[in-house]
Amino acid sequence: MRITPHLSVGQVRGHEPLARLKSELQEHWLPLSFAVNEVNLIWRNPPPDDVFRVDRAVRLGG
Repeated sequence: MRITPHLSVGQVRGHEPLARLKSELQEHWLPLSFAVNEVNLIWRNPPPDDVFRVDRAVRLGG
C-alpha cells in the first residue's frame, strides 16, 4: 500500500478560478489563532466504503 500524506483545505479547478478565489479570500482575511491539542491520522477505503476513520491520535505539547 502506498500512502501520500496531504492536507486538503479546499479544492479549486483551474488557474483563473483559483486566482479569483484567492483574491476574494485575501480581501476579507483576518488572522486566526487557536490551540491544537492533537492531530488525527485518518484513512479510508476505496468507494463505496470511503468513510474517513481515525487511525491514531497524536497528542501535542506534553
